[in-house]
Amino acid sequence: MTKYPIFGLLFALAANAFSQTKLLRDYGIEIGILKTGINNSITDVSGVSVGHVTLIKGESIRTGVTAILPYSGNLSTNTVSSD
Repeated sequence: MTKYPIFGLLFALAANAFSQTKLLRDYGIEIGILKTGINNSITDVSGVSVGHVTLIKGESIRTGVTAILPYSGNLSTNTVSSD
């Protein structure tokens, strides 16, 4: 018996949900107290940008990188506060 059976249940529901392209909230399970944004995406947060690049070389090399920029200012000279 697991110490935290709810995590097993959530994992099983999530696995099933993703295989059928449904979300946990489609099953009545909501995580957190905040409402989702219009697109239910990180980019719903004002000022946040997301970029992605995939590199394909030949038949066997597939790699990529995703960058999440918390705001449009200079991250090297200006820190970002979480509050």
